[in-house]
Order: sequence, then C-alpha cells, then structure tokens
Amino acid sequence: MRRLLLIAGIVTVCAAAALVPLAFRKASPPPAPPQAAPRPPAPPAPAAPPAAPVPKPAQNAPGQPAPGQPAPEQSVPGQPGAAVSQAATWRYTVGPGETLDTARRKCRAEVMRRILEKSGVAVQSASEVEDFVLPPDKSSTYAGGLVQVKGEEDRLEAHGQSLDVVCTMSASVDREGLNRRLAALRAQKTAQGPKAPAPSAAAGGVGPRPPAESLDKLKEEKGRVQLSIEEETQRAMQLAEIGMRADEVRELLGEPRTVLPENARGHACALWGHVWVVFRHGTVECLRSRLEDLPDEGECQCNGVSTSIIRR
Repeated sequence: MRRLLLIAGIVTVCAAAALVPLAFRKASPPPAPPQAAPRPPAPPAPAAPPAAPVPKPAQNAPGQPAPGQPAPEQSVPGQPGAAVSQAATWRYTVGPGETLDTARRKCRAEVMRRILEKSGVAVQSASEVEDFVLPPDKSSTYAGGLVQVKGEEDRLEAHGQSLDVVCTMSASVDREGLNRRLAALRAQKTAQGPKAPAPSAAAGGVGPRPPAESLDKLKEEKGRVQLSIEEETQRAMQLAEIGMRADEVRELLGEPRTVLPENARGHACALWGHVWVVFRHGTVECLRSRLEDLPDEGECQCNGVSTSIIRR
C-alpha cells in the first residue's frame, strides 16, 4: 500500500513538472516577425531649370499712348472743324449823372472789344500757319465775321457809394469757316500771280485791257470784296450802340470806308459796309442804311424817312 502511494506521488510530481513549462510557454508573447532590410536612400531629384524671366511691360514716356491703344487726340492750332471759345469780363463804374443803360452799353462795348482782340489773335495765328500773304488789318477784318456771341450777362454790384456794372460775354470762332476762307484766298493769291504794273502817265493813265481769261479772276476778287463789305455790315449792326463814343466804335469796327466831316449842327457820319453810323458831337445818335439830303440839315442827320433808320 505504501508502495502504491509512493508511486502515485512520484507520478503526480512528474506530471506537475511537465505542466509547468507548458504554462510558461503559453504565457510568453509570440515571436516578432522578421524585419525587412532597410532600403538605400533615394537619390536626390534633379534641380528644376530656372524659370524664364517674365518680360516687364515697356514703360511709356509721359504723354505717349500704351501699345495697342490709339493715341490720344491733341488739339492742333488751326485744325479744321475746331471752334475756339473766348470769354471776357469787364467791370464798369457808373459815373455821376450817368444812366444805367449808358453804363451797360459802355461795359458791353469794352467786353466785346476784348473778345474781338482774343479772336483776332486766333485768326492771325491761323493765317500764319496757313502761310499765305494776308496783312494783319485784313486778318482783323475777317476776325469779326467769324466771331459768334454765345451768351452774355450783366449784373449790378454796389461798393460803398459807387455802383458797378459787371459784364460777362462768351463767343466762339468758327475755325472750319476760317480755314475755308483762308484756303480760298490763298488759291486766289496763287492764281493771280504778280500784280500788273500800274499804267504809266506817258500812256495817258490808261493801262492795257485785261485778257479775256482774267475776267474770272476779277470776278473772284469782286466776290472777295463783297464778302468783306457784308462782314463789315454785320459787325456794325451787332456792335455799334447808341451813345458810344467815336473812338469806341473805331476800336470795335476798325477804320471806316468813308467819313463825312462834322457839319454846323454837330453831325458827322462814317460808313462801315452798308451801315452809316451818325455821330452827334462825338457820340452815336443813330444807324442808317442810307443817307437823305434834307433842306437846311444836309445828308448827315437822323431825321427823314424812318425805313432807312436801323437804330436810334
């Protein structure tokens, strides 16, 4: 019996000894998988070629248009179709005993004179650019016919005990019409050529008769003279006012075509175009389309048939 128990104990101890390694084997972690060998480092990528420089837009000089854009329009002196605007302002102080109507007339006359001066400079400049022979006095004659008044305004201002009339006026010069007239005159000057010599006294003051082909040129010259007379007529009707002094009228209209001296009644007459300006003691009394010879009064007066009187 003891032998059996001893054998059983030995078997039990052996079995326990066999189970202990198995328990430890189950508790231990599984072995790690084998690691792959490290790869060699990749060679560096080739450097990208430098980018081509972007061309900068060309810098334009001041006043020049950008590429692909039309050039800005520039005003050219004497360019056909361009109208030159002129404006002027004048202040006139009303004198003692002077009426407002008289002061307004004098103020408007002065501001118109300044407008005509500015316009006359523009006309003379254009005639020089056109490069044809035209005396300055002729340029002034054509200037008046090309001036068109666009607006005028006058107001009264009080300064202490004095009263001022302030006149403002604007006008324009028709450059298109100016260039047409200048071109026509230049063509006439070129076609006429040198002037014929004056007839000699030995020939009795009678020159040679012009050939038949020159009649057309004489007709053109006649048309130019008629145009100048019509322009003087329009200027006289627009600018001459009752009460103006003789020197003021001459400043506005230039030299008259003819003058009748002052008579015993203090009347004197001057002709601009088809308009007779009648002065009495140096100031304008009336404007007439023709003069009438009345008994005891003569031709230079403002009486007679009213249809011939333009303004009085």
